[in-house]
Amino acid sequence: MRNTLDDSNGRTFVPSEAEGAQFARIKEQLEQQSANGATMRIVAGDGEELELPGSLFEVVRHIAMTLSEGRGISVMPHDTQLTTQEAADFLGISRPTLVKHLSEGEIPFSAVGRHRRVLLTDLLRYQEDARVKRRALLRRTAREGQQDGLFDVTYEPESE
Repeated sequence: MRNTLDDSNGRTFVPSEAEGAQFARIKEQLEQQSANGATMRIVAGDGEELELPGSLFEVVRHIAMTLSEGRGISVMPHDTQLTTQEAADFLGISRPTLVKHLSEGEIPFSAVGRHRRVLLTDLLRYQEDARVKRRALLRRTAREGQQDGLFDVTYEPESE
């Protein structure tokens, strides 16, 4: 890895260009194995084979896919506490916008002295809630636009 960063919250991995082809081959193999319903095994240093549960196989497959595209990944537990800047970066918004969401009670936080900390799990919940609200608004807008004759598209709600 070209760039491996350790911090108190987890680890961030960014692949080097040279690793791209290797990750692409691994990704292809994992996708084929997944399509065939195969299990994944790893071989320990002493030669012992360990079978990975299906959920971990999917995590490894997703990691390989992301790294093969040259994108970095971060691995951290859901109970990780983030600073407001880290939380804003995670959501892709400015820090002042995040602070506004915190002040309005949209995202829970705790205070450590005068510093706010946000749990990753609360950010994930906020992100999912925002996605659901956005999709509902888009569906409603499309339905109203169709009813008002603004466009000729048959509205078919997604099954979720």
